[in-house]
Amino acid sequence: MSRKGKKRPASQEERNSMTWKGAKDDLFRWTNDEWSIRHLPQVRIASLVMKQGHEHLLTTMADICETGAVSDMLEQMTLTKEHLEALVDLLDQALFRSFLVLERLGYSPDNPPPETPAIDPNTTLQ
Repeated sequence: MSRKGKKRPASQEERNSMTWKGAKDDLFRWTNDEWSIRHLPQVRIASLVMKQGHEHLLTTMADICETGAVSDMLEQMTLTKEHLEALVDLLDQALFRSFLVLERLGYSPDNPPPETPAIDPNTTLQ
């Protein structure tokens, strides 16, 4: 049953009936170094663009146009934007599944699971 576009929250019965299969492959295959080399420059460029007023950005873009790099810069920023949107979708789905399973385990905002130290970002969950 699709819930897209519906405004009311799923009933307990609907939540209990939700199932899914796990992905066959890793959905995120980048190492930290690979990801930062590929996407971080575009995030930094976007940050610099947002820092500049329109007069300064006009000069900056004119300079970039002279180098012939503007088309590639915009394409790479677009690819990074699409990648980040996919990551947001991945995180949304992972959060949804996690909260649904926690609910099935009997946990809720009023009855949270026991607290443990934060996960080390260098640790890989299997």
